[in-house]
Amino acid sequence: MKLPTRLHLELTNRCNSPCQTCIRTLLPDPERDLSVAEVARIAEGLPELSSVALQVNGEPLLHPQLPDIICLLVDRGARVELNTNGLLLGGPRAAALIDSGLEALNISVEALDPGVYAQLRGIDAQSRVVDGLERFMQLRGPTPAQPRVSLWMTVTRRNLRDLPDLVDLAARVGAEEVHMQRLVYFGELVAREEESLHGRLEAEHRSIIAEAERRAAASGVALRACGRHAPMEMLEAPADPQEWRTCRRPWDSAVVMANGDVVPCCISTFTAPRADIVLGNALSSSWTEVWEGEPYREQRWRMHEGEPPPHCAKCGGRWSL
Repeated sequence: MKLPTRLHLELTNRCNSPCQTCIRTLLPDPERDLSVAEVARIAEGLPELSSVALQVNGEPLLHPQLPDIICLLVDRGARVELNTNGLLLGGPRAAALIDSGLEALNISVEALDPGVYAQLRGIDAQSRVVDGLERFMQLRGPTPAQPRVSLWMTVTRRNLRDLPDLVDLAARVGAEEVHMQRLVYFGELVAREEESLHGRLEAEHRSIIAEAERRAAASGVALRACGRHAPMEMLEAPADPQEWRTCRRPWDSAVVMANGDVVPCCISTFTAPRADIVLGNALSSSWTEVWEGEPYREQRWRMHEGEPPPHCAKCGGRWSL
């Protein structure tokens, strides 16, 4: 089979924010960073690698050699984007990120109300993130410039009211996009089904999203949502309860964790124990051995036959990437 062309890399599983919607907060994994040499080995095994997203469950700005890794991947011809909680964005690393060739920077703002931010992030740092964002945007300069900046919000009942103001913040600092994503709930912390708006939109919620869309159109900020949906559509009850059938990740993309484990997608780490989802290891095996190995073949076969693994079965119907 053709090797994957898209890659998610967890450069580090360390994090500086005990997010209440993230499985990382509950995991006892030993801390580990991928080295520059390990990233080079992983990338060299994928001759048609076209895009790399840096982050799975850890915070990539904690990696001491992050700019070097971005440069390495860009030199191989890959489009590189980075997801961050923004806590370190205002530090000395900002200039290095801008100079590295990074194409897209996705910053999780989550809420503008400091109390709601603390509920979701587990840390009182909302003003720190906004201050760092402002300093970064001043250093980067106005559009067009790299990296393209997107402000992200994991939509819950607690923070949706801040969405229009998040659009205003993006317009004020010069960020190009605001991105909404669904809550992936695993039954603990704030990641519970009752906090999700997916399939539960009420008139008040629709009004807030419509106002955010109006402000985005007026300011030129792109308001987008996960799954290539329109913002309102993303949170509607799905017409097809088996949307996982359209997933192509086991055929064209892979996720590599900080210890080298390869898993089906980022969301799978939230929905199943690690032992149930590991498809191989990119540090101890070649990509051909992993990609054509029995675990990956079974993953593809079960999805093709309409009998998805448990970590995929509810994707789309209840949440999705």
